Amino acid sequence: MGRNREPDGDEFAPRVAAHYQAGKSGGVLTTSGTVTPAASVSLNVLSRSGNDLTLYRTPDGGTLQTTPTLLNVSNVWNPVGTANPATIRIGTGAGFYRVKQ
Repeated sequence: MGRNREPDGDEFAPRVAAHYQAGKSGGVLTTSGTVTPAASVSLNVLSRSGNDLTLYRTPDGGTLQTTPTLLNVSNVWNPVGTANPATIRIGTGAGFYRVKQ
């Protein structure tokens, strides 16, 4: 019967780094150690009509979200919806967008 040994820090470092990067970019982490990186999402402006922008995202899926500022990590992201393409109104001030899978 083999003897159990404690793994050293060098064995954990790559796995911890992979989990950190995947989590930071919206990836999926599992307890088995599998890391599924987040899918790359592109937001493109299809058209503008007056104060309305039509945004298209690839790949399809997820929820388009918006926030008025990126000043801190506790920003509140509000859902715009799941429609793709999505029409958003241009207002006064800034608007930042992301897709939550």
